[in-house]
Amino acid sequence: MKRIAPRISIILIAAIVAMLTACSSGPVRTETQADDLNRYRNAYIADVVVRSTENSANAQAENREVEQFARAELQRIIEASRYRYLPARPTSTAVTDAGKELGADNGAPVSDELAKTLAVSLSMDITWGNRALRYLVGFGAGHGRISSTLTVKDGATGAVKYRASKDSALAMGLFGGSMEPIVRENIAGLLAEYPGRP
Repeated sequence: MKRIAPRISIILIAAIVAMLTACSSGPVRTETQADDLNRYRNAYIADVVVRSTENSANAQAENREVEQFARAELQRIIEASRYRYLPARPTSTAVTDAGKELGADNGAPVSDELAKTLAVSLSMDITWGNRALRYLVGFGAGHGRISSTLTVKDGATGAVKYRASKDSALAMGLFGGSMEPIVRENIAGLLAEYPGRP
């Protein structure tokens, strides 16, 4: 009987901890990865899109915070991947000897800088869920989730060079749990898998 009590206590504590932090995070799914990523020298953030199922003022404010966080993380990962970070897309035109501009849209050559540049985009679909339902009911009521996709394209041609996605969810947590750390971990986990330059 004395040996059973400590085991029951350990099992009970483990069950309580699991209930208080019921979140799941799936693996990063790499859909496309080109072999020539190392030929690129520059990268810029083409787009960061945050969509949520909720339209409240609070959800929109959270979306803006997530977008700012995502942009900062994208810049950090671009620089950590040994690309030169460009604050905007480089010009897509080259100038001929006659002074006429040539652009990628008419099949003419593009600038050398653009030809060696990656356009990085991150899109996120978020359900913030209902913290009160997660706290009071639990077991999936009021759940929150995020699905994010990182897309890296050739800056001149638009060809997809890398695409990966990651899903995470929060079913319940201490005092209903907060989606903010789940969202941040999802974005950081997705970006950490980007191969970068050797």
